Amino acid sequence: MEQWLVFRAGALILAEKLIADKSEAQDIVQEALVKAGKARKIPDGEESSRAWFFTIVHNLCIDTLRVRHRLKYDSTISMDREVCRNCGPQETLEKRQQADQLRQAIAQLSLEHREIIALKDMLDFNYSQVGQILGLTPGTVMSRLHRARTQLREHFLTIGGRL
Repeated sequence: MEQWLVFRAGALILAEKLIADKSEAQDIVQEALVKAGKARKIPDGEESSRAWFFTIVHNLCIDTLRVRHRLKYDSTISMDREVCRNCGPQETLEKRQQADQLRQAIAQLSLEHREIIALKDMLDFNYSQVGQILGLTPGTVMSRLHRARTQLREHFLTIGGRL
């Protein structure tokens, strides 16, 4: 199980983005760590094993959402780390407002679009890895990501965000 702990922080971000419940996301990541630790066949290489582990987390999240019959998103992830630490009060306020607007725009996306943006843009998986996690071809990942980003941009601008 120790070898999987390196992926814990990223897995927690993904689970929190999909589940929108920090406590439940922690439980899911813990369950994924246990499952990965018990697995008999583990993919070779760090990138393959990382994608495999995130597939477990993703599938557990989807199972949880199905059980709850709930696909509503309420972000619990703070985007404050994106706020400039060396900025003045006005600039800090503007950046926090922009982060809040981005959070609201992400919340308006479908689960399908939230998960692909979380995997590619927040967790830095490549197209192939995102495809492996979601069971999609890289081409499908690219087109779905394009649609997700377009929708995110539209939602962001609708709520008053500035690009």
